[in-house]
Amino acid sequence: MNKITMRYIIIVLMSMTVSGCSINKPYDYTNLHQYTPELEADFHTKETLTPPYAALFETHDSQILYIAADHTIDQKSETFSLINKAFREYHPDFVIIEGLEESRGESPKKIIDYIDHTCLPGSTCSEALWAAHLATKNKLKFIGGEASDQEIYKALTALNYTKTDFVFFYFVQQLPHYFREGKFKSENDLSKLLALWLQEWNATKLTYLDFKNWYEKEMNLKVSYKDLIDSNTTAPIKNGTSLHQLSSKISVIRDKHIISVILKSLTTHKKILIVYGHSHFPTQKDVLAQYLGQPKFIRSNAEIKLKGSL
Repeated sequence: MNKITMRYIIIVLMSMTVSGCSINKPYDYTNLHQYTPELEADFHTKETLTPPYAALFETHDSQILYIAADHTIDQKSETFSLINKAFREYHPDFVIIEGLEESRGESPKKIIDYIDHTCLPGSTCSEALWAAHLATKNKLKFIGGEASDQEIYKALTALNYTKTDFVFFYFVQQLPHYFREGKFKSENDLSKLLALWLQEWNATKLTYLDFKNWYEKEMNLKVSYKDLIDSNTTAPIKNGTSLHQLSSKISVIRDKHIISVILKSLTTHKKILIVYGHSHFPTQKDVLAQYLGQPKFIRSNAEIKLKGSL
């Protein structure tokens, strides 16, 4: 065997190691960080980043563009502009979005039907649904990065949480979204929204009084419209309120699942676009970097420059 052939084999084997490590299971979550506001603030200060921004990971045979978004329905926002730019300049072949369970499969028809009449000019369409809308418009598949309710519930019961904790936590977490969509205009709307929520979750034995008791006694918080429309009320803060601590545990479960969806997707796609809230990126970045190398950061007003085409 001559030196040239041997050198070629070594290069191929090295390439296989780099790309192959992104698809080997079980995935290594050692470098996953538990969210704290300080972690996020320190990360953004160190990298001189202000959300929204994008992180571009490039290997010899794949590219991932991770948009660390502001949660918004403003189609004139920097987040929407960055998503639009990603489709114009990055040209993804697959999209992963927040808020949708992976178990619902690729491009579920119910979501497509919903965005067909929701993601219109001037409408109240979230940034994740906007990314799904553009994926569908460009004849691309999209998938959710979320663990299923069953997976999260199973993990929480192992930590001694109850179904009541599970149902009411997600209701409180949803209220800021309802507010942005114009469905939660005052505290008077709370009981009506809760009744619909309990129907959806097949938990109609629970009542508004149960919710108030849980929120005030179990979570040790006062029911306040101002707090309920603030997404910081359910922020994943390890040493915060009981609600924050529950959110922190769920956040770790979610982050592990999101990373698994990203890494699995690399086995079938070369150019993946991810759209997730900016709090997720500092917690996930080191795990993704151990598989894909360090990312290049792209500010919202910067051009998306790639090393090469795939």
